[in-house]
Amino acid sequence: MAAQFGRKIKLLKINYLVIFSLILLCLMENISASPLYSRQYNVSCTACHNSPPRLNIYGMRFRQTNSLPSWESNTSIDTGDENTAVPKIFPFSVHAQMLGRLRRANHIEDQNTGDVSHDSGLDSQTPHFIKLISSAPLTENIGFYFDASLKPGQNQGAITLNEAWARYRFEYRFVANITLGQFPNSDIIIDQDTRLNIKEYLIYEQSNLGLDRGARFDIDVLDFGLSVGLSNGTDALSAAPANGPGIGRTDRLFDNNNRKTAYGYLSRRFRTFKIGAFSQINQQFGATGNIGDNASDRITFQYTAGVDIQAYSNHKVSWMVQFMWNKWNEFLQKGKNSQWYGGFIGIDYRASDYISYSLLYNYTNAKDFKNTGTIYEGLNANVVTTTVSYYFRSNVRGILEISMDFLPADNDDDFVGHETKEDAIILGIDISY
Repeated sequence: MAAQFGRKIKLLKINYLVIFSLILLCLMENISASPLYSRQYNVSCTACHNSPPRLNIYGMRFRQTNSLPSWESNTSIDTGDENTAVPKIFPFSVHAQMLGRLRRANHIEDQNTGDVSHDSGLDSQTPHFIKLISSAPLTENIGFYFDASLKPGQNQGAITLNEAWARYRFEYRFVANITLGQFPNSDIIIDQDTRLNIKEYLIYEQSNLGLDRGARFDIDVLDFGLSVGLSNGTDALSAAPANGPGIGRTDRLFDNNNRKTAYGYLSRRFRTFKIGAFSQINQQFGATGNIGDNASDRITFQYTAGVDIQAYSNHKVSWMVQFMWNKWNEFLQKGKNSQWYGGFIGIDYRASDYISYSLLYNYTNAKDFKNTGTIYEGLNANVVTTTVSYYFRSNVRGILEISMDFLPADNDDDFVGHETKEDAIILGIDISY
């Protein structure tokens, strides 16, 4: 009886997914719009993208410059003041994703006892996020970019600022950029927003290469590129009170310590591909508690190093291979260092103007964190993700994505690590306008 009931529940979930999929497909055929840069420069999305959001060579160059040579005459109004450049059209666009997900998603409420509080096999994430984007050149050398997102599943409808930066560009016999603001440290390797998969590059998430505030210097000479950056660090408070001058001051400190993250990336371009090497050093709080889920007052060093090879040609196939190694000094206990590593392989195939196929393989090895009885056993991952993208328009993409977890679930006595598999099926829509 219990087995029959379980089969009925599974069939019910699948039926709901089929119904939800049909609704999405009906909605997708009625959407048509134009994104930010198409609206500004009156060009097709395919000018910068092979299979949006995947960039082609021209798109990568535009991403560095943030403008076209004729930007002022084509995009600015005539104010009668040659020293003022105001866009004709307010530089604003929207990027949104609506997803339906069927997955294994037991949430362990108490990792000491293994109590499960939630079971969400079928999850309608509509919207998954709505991102508001603005970007424009201001002078021949200065441009800006910012985006803010609304993620109902994560921040209860609050709008969160993601990237926000201004960039000064110098070009003579070489090209140099200085970027100030908030942006992902991993941007110097690859922009994650250009991937076709919904699945993240896990090694970036786990290595603390996310959003941070700071400055970055980029230089491009011949076929070599060098980027170096200095940012606040992952343990900086978002806004700490500054009350040293006296009581009642409104001053706020965006960074309340002198601990900084330093990172760099050196690359060499060839005709159809690029190779690069990445390194980062920063400080973070160590872990404490029975399962390592609390931050200690011990400041520890984190070292990260990686290499990558990526194709950037305009042909049908593009790919990237990334390997990254981490060393966390005295993270779990004083006098003991922990190492772990991982990476990913990503391949995109543009079959036609209407359809693209993607394959992403994420692998991470917890190494020294194995059998520690802490949540950091969960650094392990072995996931293959396949994605089919169908373009109703260049800026309207239907997505079918399947992730298969090849790492066996833990069968040990603790309740940390890889307790449940992360298999998932996603069907959704990705739009920009």
